[in-house]
Amino acid sequence: MVDRGTKTPLQQAVAALFNEAGVRVSQQQVRADGSFVLRAPEAGLYHVRVESPRYRAAVVGPLTLGERATVVVVVELDLALVEPVTLDTLTVAGRPVFERLGGFYRRRAEGVGDFLVREEIERVQAFRVTDVLRHLPSFAVRPNPAYGVPGTKDTREYIVQARRPVGIVPGTECPPNVFLDGMYVGTARDFDLDSHLDPHFIEAIEAYDGPAKIPVEFSVGGGGVCGAIAIWTADSRISASPSFARHAAVGAQMGLRVSRDGLADGRLGLRVVGELMASLEVLAAINLVTNILRPEGPVQHRRGWQVVVAGRIRPLGAGSPFYMGPGLTALSLVEQTGLSAAPEGSRDELHFLLLGGVSVPLGEVRPFVEAHLRDPFFKSGWPDTDLFAGISVRLY
Repeated sequence: MVDRGTKTPLQQAVAALFNEAGVRVSQQQVRADGSFVLRAPEAGLYHVRVESPRYRAAVVGPLTLGERATVVVVVELDLALVEPVTLDTLTVAGRPVFERLGGFYRRRAEGVGDFLVREEIERVQAFRVTDVLRHLPSFAVRPNPAYGVPGTKDTREYIVQARRPVGIVPGTECPPNVFLDGMYVGTARDFDLDSHLDPHFIEAIEAYDGPAKIPVEFSVGGGGVCGAIAIWTADSRISASPSFARHAAVGAQMGLRVSRDGLADGRLGLRVVGELMASLEVLAAINLVTNILRPEGPVQHRRGWQVVVAGRIRPLGAGSPFYMGPGLTALSLVEQTGLSAAPEGSRDELHFLLLGGVSVPLGEVRPFVEAHLRDPFFKSGWPDTDLFAGISVRLY
């Protein structure tokens, strides 16, 4: 692309490719030598429109582009100079762009692929990365049938795959290749996107649903038949380690203590669970200890507070509903004989506990049942046991 009079390249020009319906399918900033390359998504008739500051726009075409064909068109554009016009003062508000995202915006301007930027991701208000990927037209997100199955090592709650993979047997999972800040980290089957990444730290996403569209910088072994997804974080120092995850849940619970004499005091409380690694969690809970009415004569009643701190592991994998672990429980109690009797005194207790439980993932809600054995290794006979049932809600 050159100036008509001087024959010099127009370095600030923009070239765009339009299909028969007048929809722009590709766009590129013209290079320093005046050349440009536009990619058509499919065979058909196209027009090229060229614009440059201080010049009139020009349209070239129609051009007939065949399937998997390369058409080289050499055109000297006859652009007429437009007299400058004085405009009112303009105020432009912008935000800094990370230097390493320059390639992302260049590929976005070419118009091949699906692209999401920070503002679009924020509008989704996503809890997890797969919530964002649902907005990519070329990819589908569906529940993972293997999630939570005992013995499986698949920790993904949701599966990401190309909607229309080429050459793949229907019904077969086709996970795209995943790139984090330009580095290949595996396929969407190997790299659990929801466990490793937080959508609040993502700056941009670009996705390509087949090998014909994948740029050379995202081409790896296998040809990318299932596509590629490149995720750019706001801070490239965010770890891509497959062991670290960031999830948290809060919940309410109720329970009771079972002693050698039967049912004792009840519990009402709140809990917080944080997932530190793929199969390692931390539990913190506080309970109000309450009296339980029993029909048989005067019994010892206790009321007060209980605090529980424990670690939990899922021995069958992160997706398993079963968990267990050690912890500590501290109690501050007031004791009395009968509901109407005067308090006999207060006491503080500290116990080692061994807990085990089951939580069932139902979307963001997780019902659970849990048992805490107090000092199971330090006393003879069956230890006092706290039994809990409740519901927790995943925050992120």
